[in-house]
Amino acid sequence: MLTSCQFQVPVTQGWKMEGDQEKVLRFISIDKSREKNLLRAWEDCKKYELDSEWISTSELRNLNLELQRSVFVLERFEGEVFEFLKENNCRIVGPQCVLSCLQTQTSLPNVQYPVYSVAFRGTVVTCTSVPKQERDRLSELIQLMGGTVMKDLTSSVTHLVAGEVGSKKYRVACNLNQPILLPEWVYTCWDICHDRHVCATDEEFKEYKCPIFKGITLCVTGIEADKRKEIKRLVALHGGTYSGELNMNTCTHLLVDTPKGEKYEYARRWNLHCVSSQWFYDSVQSGFCLDESDFYTLPDDENNSSQAGRRISSNLIKVSSAASSKSSAEKNISNKAAQAAYKSAQKHGNKDLMGSSGSKKSLANQSKRFDNVSRLGETHLDTENSDFDVRIQPGNMFLDGCKIYLSGFSGEKLEKLRKIINCGGGTRFNQVNEIVSHVIIGDKVEADLELLRNCEFQVFVVSVQWILDSAREGKKLAEEGEYCFT
Repeated sequence: MLTSCQFQVPVTQGWKMEGDQEKVLRFISIDKSREKNLLRAWEDCKKYELDSEWISTSELRNLNLELQRSVFVLERFEGEVFEFLKENNCRIVGPQCVLSCLQTQTSLPNVQYPVYSVAFRGTVVTCTSVPKQERDRLSELIQLMGGTVMKDLTSSVTHLVAGEVGSKKYRVACNLNQPILLPEWVYTCWDICHDRHVCATDEEFKEYKCPIFKGITLCVTGIEADKRKEIKRLVALHGGTYSGELNMNTCTHLLVDTPKGEKYEYARRWNLHCVSSQWFYDSVQSGFCLDESDFYTLPDDENNSSQAGRRISSNLIKVSSAASSKSSAEKNISNKAAQAAYKSAQKHGNKDLMGSSGSKKSLANQSKRFDNVSRLGETHLDTENSDFDVRIQPGNMFLDGCKIYLSGFSGEKLEKLRKIINCGGGTRFNQVNEIVSHVIIGDKVEADLELLRNCEFQVFVVSVQWILDSAREGKKLAEEGEYCFT
């Protein structure tokens, strides 16, 4: 049996005041009908002869809180009394926190924020792909359960909470073999910890592991019926969505082994991930969503060019005519496919695939993001007057998902832009291909401009001021208007 002496050492360790007086656990009752755990904690403290007492709210007002070193125990972490104690920087714990520390023979958390339970004690958590309002709520609950929250994913982080797969933090956590869990993990622990002692790392919470394809909507093409049926089953089993129709507004991935077909052509123009079935099966086997860039399905000529580019250290790559042009068979997209794309564009308001009058034009003539791409390079932004010194808030992944090629930068400016892209969560490429989402123009590089004039894939071509202003604002700004490079 645990003796009072055994408990007092860890729990009250360091609770000394002047005159060697021990700190006191002060229990405050506000609504006895809802304070079952508060009474249990009080009875256990008296059982182990811990220095504790009940005080009323009126007595609380008369205490000199600046001189007190008490730990206040409340059942409800809300209301006037709770806010009063917070404003006076008092240490506040919940009754379940006291009960859990008694049960595990550990000390009460020595932190300056309220702790209701110790369910997350010892965990260091960061979030990704979660809306800001929900992320703030998750951070609050984790702290209330004795955990630590960090904005950045560092070596000290023990768990990642992810709303979906695929972010930069997600990739790093996978490489470090860190547990990746859904936000429901935090909410469930919070609900349970009101009634009993719980540890967030217990086996019972394994079901909240982030599914392999969470947030992914997958379409397939060129795959036989039996295999397609199995893929559909596995996608649903691992948290993703299977779509029989290639929809530009909802689909994120196209599973395709042979780089051809109508779906493939449209998926590339819509900047969807076109990956081989090997990516799918390897992800299932590994237990997390693998990086798509290692499994992209590319035509032979572009695939060879891409592999050659990885071996070239120069920032500017010479693109052969075979890599920058398409065969006539690739360019001649069927009327059926064009009509399907137009219908989808019309339904979802994609003006890139619709003329101003709404007429059905060929996809090849409507696939570029800018009407004036043929005049690319006629005007030029003077980068000498741009301020490259910007401060980025740590953990602000404002470039998450952006795949960027820098054209016409060197020396100190190039290094500063690299740091902005890295800190902002973007990915920098050493060549222009259909994977790139943004090309940032500095000094004119005619070879790059010519490639952009003739390319068949979609890409934002922007001035350097776009990324600098985005960094200062802490969010990805719209690429159109003043930032559009022409």
